[in-house]
Amino acid sequence: MDCRSISVLCVEQKMKASLRGFTLIELMVVVAIIGILLAVSVPLYQAYVSVTQVRRAQAELASYRAGVEMALSKGGGVISNSDIGYVASTLIQPAYGNIVTQGGAGEVSMTVTMGGSASASLVGVVISMRRDAAGVWSCVIDGSAASDWRVAYLPPGCN
Repeated sequence: MDCRSISVLCVEQKMKASLRGFTLIELMVVVAIIGILLAVSVPLYQAYVSVTQVRRAQAELASYRAGVEMALSKGGGVISNSDIGYVASTLIQPAYGNIVTQGGAGEVSMTVTMGGSASASLVGVVISMRRDAAGVWSCVIDGSAASDWRVAYLPPGCN
């Protein structure tokens, strides 16, 4: 039978042919492509999250420099967390003492350790903001205690 004319039988045959669906091999190819994309993208995303968390923790710590400078200008003794307006971050392990330690001649160091809700690969990273006697601040990050530390996680301006 030739389906050149429009008849109910020809329309039904064309509909059946168009509603076949995908073969198993076609579906397996799609699943394989999705698997490859995930295998590439998930580690990249995890690295992006780690970089972002380190930068956030460093920026939060750097925000307390003004409080330290103000406390130093007032000339008091020990600088406490409340003197600089310290609020614990979710990325930082709880501070059981002052995050600020003072040396001689205006040298100050603020140090925190990553933990809390930070990525598991960053737990144990120590972030320090150090002020020398001339009033110049520097950032030092020690990732040796972290399980998967990479130099690529360092924020600009930190060693």
